[in-house]
Amino acid sequence: MKTTPLYSTPAYHKLVEYAFRNCYDGFEKYNTGSNKLVRDILNKGHLSITSHGSIVLTVEGYNPMEEGHILHSLATFKELNNYIRWTCECQTDFINSMNILTFLDIMYGLDSKSGKKGFHHFLTAKHCGLFKQLVDSIFEVPALRWFADHRYVIEGIKNPYLEYKPDLLKPAILSSDYIALKKLGLTDYELDVHSTITVEIVSDRAMSLLDARHTDMASRSEISQRYVSMSGDFHYRTPEGLSDIDVFYSEAGGPIKVTEYAKGQGLYHTFHPS
Repeated sequence: MKTTPLYSTPAYHKLVEYAFRNCYDGFEKYNTGSNKLVRDILNKGHLSITSHGSIVLTVEGYNPMEEGHILHSLATFKELNNYIRWTCECQTDFINSMNILTFLDIMYGLDSKSGKKGFHHFLTAKHCGLFKQLVDSIFEVPALRWFADHRYVIEGIKNPYLEYKPDLLKPAILSSDYIALKKLGLTDYELDVHSTITVEIVSDRAMSLLDARHTDMASRSEISQRYVSMSGDFHYRTPEGLSDIDVFYSEAGGPIKVTEYAKGQGLYHTFHPS
């Protein structure tokens, strides 16, 4: 079995720094070196800033006889942090994705919960080959290792995310991995599961209250939500495994059901649940 890092958000630590500076309105007031700045705030427990971005790994060539151990480990990881995802479209390979906060929760959670007073399944997952290879793969990427290894020093670079200038009703897409993962060969089903987007939105109070209702669908340090233009080349795409009749989209006028005919004619059927 071999675990390999397939993709991670470029300059991951700088995306986290950007999230931190937004939360604390800290684009001007802090003069400390940025890496030390982020490390200090993480040590104080403000971990939500690491919930942005994505890490995608491939696990290849595992023995189907070991499938039970693999699934046991994945289930234990998910017990520690729910935002770990995996897909398996063949008998010997699967794809695994998470953000860096998920990885840290798994790494530190297994360490703290597998002691003498911990549960046996945490100890089993900690010593499983999957976890060891997961750690080794994360540590191959300097911007990811920096989060988990406090002795590791990473070279300072200019923050590429400072170039984005969002405004009210004009969100800025900070990172999106759909195209990159598609070029790497992920199927439509795998893209539905593993692709992510990080968006910065300037919102008014009403928008913020509405967004807060959907926090179960998006990680956020303050507000994290997706905006999609309804003009131009926009089109609905039904996720793999679902038919159009199964899919409902929420719009201002209430939930709508989109059919092939409606999409072809540019019409949308409003559905009012009883």
